[in-house]
Amino acid sequence: RQILIVILVFAMNLRIMVFSYDVPKKELNVDVLFVIDNSMSMLAEDFDGDGRRIDAVKEDCEYIMDMMEGCRFSVIAFGNYAYRLAPYTSDTNVVMSAINSLEGQTQYYAQGTSLNQPFPLMLDVLQKDQEQNSDRVQVVYYFSDGEITNKDEKIGSYKKAREYVASGAVLGYGTEEGGKMKVR
Repeated sequence: RQILIVILVFAMNLRIMVFSYDVPKKELNVDVLFVIDNSMSMLAEDFDGDGRRIDAVKEDCEYIMDMMEGCRFSVIAFGNYAYRLAPYTSDTNVVMSAINSLEGQTQYYAQGTSLNQPFPLMLDVLQKDQEQNSDRVQVVYYFSDGEITNKDEKIGSYKKAREYVASGAVLGYGTEEGGKMKVR
């Protein structure tokens, strides 16, 4: 009996496992839309000392994706115009690659920032997603330094999006004093 017990204890310590490729995946019924300001002012170096604002946005997006594992993510960026970088996907590597490609606009290309710029595209994305996936909850995160540099422009209302958005946040970056910028 003692020999049998020793053999069984030895076998248990081997931790024999059967490999399976059917790994359960946690999926939530939530779509998260990142709306990111990619204007030249996001290159200002006044985040946490001398860090760039756009780099802070990248860190925050990665943090949000880690905390909301199992959701689908999409990215809209805006500067002179709004454009969609990534459709809704649960592949966070694709989303982070799209976000990491943001490096602000060059000084010769930038035409000023309008916080109204992404709204038509954002509303279109939210409406289409709601039509196709009516059972999913939509969350929007809006990242910007809040600087409107287009002359005589005031921020418009985003109320039309209210019926499509269950939750979200507006995250602001920078200081009132501003910061130095290394423009490209």
